[in-house]
Amino acid sequence: MTSPHPGSVSYLCPHCQARLAAQPRDAGQRRACPRCGQSIKVPGAPQASSGQPQAAVPVQPGIANIAFLCPACRTRLYAPTEQAGQTTVCPDCLETVTIPRPPAARPGSSPAPPGRVSRSEPPPPPARGRTAPDQEGPETSPLSGGDTDGEPQFGDAEPGVFAVKCPTCDTLLYATEDEIGQSKTCPDCFSIVEVKRPRVKPQRVNKVVDADYAGDLFKLSDPVPLDIYHQTELGLNPKTLGEEALRRAEQAYDERRASESELPPIPLWDGLFRFLPHPPMVVRLLIAALLLGGTAKVLMTTVIWANEGGRGTMAALFAALALAILVVVDYAYLGTMCLWILQESANGHDNFTDWPDATTPVEWLVEAFPAVLAVFYAILPGLGVYLAAGVLGMPASTRWLFLLVSLYLFLPIVQLSLLEADSLITPVSRSILQSLSQDFLLWATLYLMTFAIVLIVAIALSQVRLDTPTGVVMLWGTVWALGLFLYYRLLGRLAWACQQHEVAEPPSESERGDA
Repeated sequence: MTSPHPGSVSYLCPHCQARLAAQPRDAGQRRACPRCGQSIKVPGAPQASSGQPQAAVPVQPGIANIAFLCPACRTRLYAPTEQAGQTTVCPDCLETVTIPRPPAARPGSSPAPPGRVSRSEPPPPPARGRTAPDQEGPETSPLSGGDTDGEPQFGDAEPGVFAVKCPTCDTLLYATEDEIGQSKTCPDCFSIVEVKRPRVKPQRVNKVVDADYAGDLFKLSDPVPLDIYHQTELGLNPKTLGEEALRRAEQAYDERRASESELPPIPLWDGLFRFLPHPPMVVRLLIAALLLGGTAKVLMTTVIWANEGGRGTMAALFAALALAILVVVDYAYLGTMCLWILQESANGHDNFTDWPDATTPVEWLVEAFPAVLAVFYAILPGLGVYLAAGVLGMPASTRWLFLLVSLYLFLPIVQLSLLEADSLITPVSRSILQSLSQDFLLWATLYLMTFAIVLIVAIALSQVRLDTPTGVVMLWGTVWALGLFLYYRLLGRLAWACQQHEVAEPPSESERGDA
């Protein structure tokens, strides 16, 4: 390349290929590239005995070249043998590298001539014969056999021939014992490779005699009998523990199915109260009555203290805090119990033995969330009518009836849809809408019976005053809890009846065609 100024050194940045120039006195020093900012060494070596460094030349076949590696970037470089001891410039990193001298040939060696470079091919592998019967191991020679361990060894080549690895390009060259100490030219990188005697590794021979097992050191112990087979209680053939457990599970399932009552002719009335006279159910009903009655009493007390004013206001604040805690507890407990009654009734059960396994308050809140979400979805249509009626000027004392009517009409549909779809974002399920037309009488009976329950609960609420005694409030709380449990019992019986009708109904022609 030409220099822009006389006497200057011109070179290219190996990173961004920018053309740079420097003074000869800066040769061998590092300068920052003005374009990419990388630190670059200015080519040249002012103190070199051979003057300016020369550029590395490419390999030329037919010429004895010296192959070596750049110590900075590990780039493979080549130079003629007559330049040994001089300096050159790496074309990749611009580092000044001293050309090494080739290994000196020992007396009697015959290095390959420069013009005759050829690859050393391995001789064909020798035929391996069997050893004599009286010999203990395979026949070996001092120049064959042994494990290589990653190094050139006397190996599978013809006896007296071994492999030599080029230290520059890792090419294997083959040599004979007579060539030890001489030099060979690598056919790939044209480096001068000195032939050295390889290391011989002795073979490993494992001699095992019968005397090593004379003491029964490796004898296995007698097998331990395992009691995994036994006679069944019915006197049948022996079975494994897994088969016996499966048989017991099937037997328990059959016994439970046999204890379950079949779908009665009037499913929403026959056996409706059959779930109540059981001790676990009675206990849970009393707990629900105490929660509802206690919440109502705290609410009345809060209103009384708030109306008194003065010191009563502070007491009303504490009572309001207790009321909020009771409302959360009511939501968790009553929601979980009502949904469990619905699910057990939908399975055709009358005696509930498997109750919710929720133990922590968070688990109770999560279990009860579908019940509260169903109430929210059911009120939404009535809330829209409530707001629209307010815009038209209807008084608020009358508009709240729209909320009650919306809750009464849509709560059964939304609650069953959430459970049937097993999704909290599906307030209306397709199968539930189909059952409205297919089982219209059942749905009409449900709405009539739930209307009676709502009417009884409303009468109980109307009898409560702010000065009602605590015992009477707890009594009305029992009526409220019983009405709530009966409502979800009716929903479960309706789901049970609809499922039985779907199973008994034959498939339609379109469904048979799809099948």
